[in-house]
Amino acid sequence: MAASHQIVRALDHASTVIRLTAFDETLSYAAVSVGFVYETSVSEADLVRGLEVALAHYPVFGARMRRRQGSAELVCDNQGISLSVRVVDATVDDATEWLTANAIDRIVTPVNALRARAGKEPLLSLRITYLAGGGMLVGASWHHSIGDTQSFMRFMNAWSAAVDGRDIASEERITNRSAYLLRHFTACNLANGKASALRFQRLRLLEVAKILLALRKRNFRSVAMYFTSDEIIEMKRALGPRLSANDVVSAHIHDLVRRCEGAESPRELMIVVNFRKRVGLGPDVLGNLLTPMMLPWKPGDSVGEMSGRIRAGVDHYLTDHFDYSATERELGAIPRRARWRYVPIDPTRRIVTFTNWSKFGVYDVSFGGSRPMMFAPLSARPQPWASILVEGFRGEGVLVRGDFPINIVAELHKMPNERRHPYRAAGTALSTPSRTFL
Repeated sequence: MAASHQIVRALDHASTVIRLTAFDETLSYAAVSVGFVYETSVSEADLVRGLEVALAHYPVFGARMRRRQGSAELVCDNQGISLSVRVVDATVDDATEWLTANAIDRIVTPVNALRARAGKEPLLSLRITYLAGGGMLVGASWHHSIGDTQSFMRFMNAWSAAVDGRDIASEERITNRSAYLLRHFTACNLANGKASALRFQRLRLLEVAKILLALRKRNFRSVAMYFTSDEIIEMKRALGPRLSANDVVSAHIHDLVRRCEGAESPRELMIVVNFRKRVGLGPDVLGNLLTPMMLPWKPGDSVGEMSGRIRAGVDHYLTDHFDYSATERELGAIPRRARWRYVPIDPTRRIVTFTNWSKFGVYDVSFGGSRPMMFAPLSARPQPWASILVEGFRGEGVLVRGDFPINIVAELHKMPNERRHPYRAAGTALSTPSRTFL
């Protein structure tokens, strides 16, 4: 296996500093990783030249994080990103299996969030793996302080455009994210006094230890489920025509998990909402523009009822659930040195969480005119009780990656397929090379 590594920098740049929000800083303890599989490949030289151009349009990805005068900042001075290149004997089919099975070490070197938080390593790590037969695997890992997945996909589409010779859409240059958002929310009458749904509470050391114990990797397993386009049409037909794919798939998986858990008391479901479009912000505004929508569930609630509850929550999101200003305010009131004691998502509460990454243009990231045949999220550490929804193979259907306790994953595997997929026609031939999803 041949391998190389380099730091890639923009061809030209203008140094700037971006002051982060309190929410950005809270998420700076995490990194996000993904993978793309292509049936054809582009030369390393062309990919590097494309990166040099894309970084000039999105300099935040080549930044380093620092703390200064009581605030967290990203210093955009073109220190560059990490790029490694490998050549392996594995095939495209092997690469799709790695993605489905969350074999992250075969795909990308994840950003070490704590080192990146301390300014000791790049905020973006890329790995290009050239596959036998001419295919290519692109793995990426970025520090959460930069932004959410929509922010990252802006960069990926810029890289794609640079390689393929298309026009590049740049980011909106914002040097103080909190001030920018406050001005926007105030102008839209959205800077309300609602309490944050994240319920920040100071935990005793014993409670923190209990949570860390619950987060141990060996307690959780990753599972992937695929729903075809026809299957989703049938789900919406049966459960409600106004419902989205996100509504019905989230409610269905939540029902399966609660059944496998044997839940006998009320629980909560959390939908992570990207609020850009809902509050009038453009896709070129980078950052972690996310808030949670907490919804109740009790034993006996049907998939149809839960789907409707999700849809009603989304329809009334701004009036009933939008709490970003409150989250910023409450986080800002917590001393930085004590924030590690404030855990917003306690895995012992068993809140099943869903994040929808669809419609971010992941299947528009072409290189040499070739679009991905598969895209999937990855995780170096379990994200307990959390699921991510993305477009499925070649952009069709929905692929879901979730991390759940090992007993629940075992029950999902033992469950008859007609129970996991009650709306899928018998004998459906799946147009995907992967054999390891449910």
